[in-house]
Amino acid sequence: MRACFWISAAVMSAPLMVLAQGADPAKNYPSRPVRVIAGSPGSTSDLSARFIAQKLTDAWRRQVVVDNRAAAGGIVSAEIASRASPDGQTLLIGHIGTHVSPQSLYRNLAYDPIRDFEPITNLVASAIVLVAHRSISARRRFRPPRKSLAPT
Repeated sequence: MRACFWISAAVMSAPLMVLAQGADPAKNYPSRPVRVIAGSPGSTSDLSARFIAQKLTDAWRRQVVVDNRAAAGGIVSAEIASRASPDGQTLLIGHIGTHVSPQSLYRNLAYDPIRDFEPITNLVASAIVLVAHRSISARRRFRPPRKSLAPT
């Protein structure tokens, strides 16, 4: 009998709860300026953040601010983002220096790259290449693999 009462009360009060909440919170996002934390000024994460910030500012009609935090290869920026309120108003441009390397390099990392963050999208795919001065005949010393190791 008690369970039936609570189920009935929940079903009957559900429409009131929806009305009390007003509009869908996702439709009101963002409710204030959004902060995008990026690495060093001029870095790939900074350039990506600035490109996205402009596009999101135009789309959301809310200011999106890039906050550069250059220290410890991105660990400081990830710590700041992990301590931010989980309301979606603070975003982080994560990369290998914030989410891959630190776990194996530092014993007492102040954040957990998996538990503390929710991935949104793959923002940039960049290549890392090995280069030498033009006067060095690197091709004679290094024979690249016949089959590409790069993802296709």
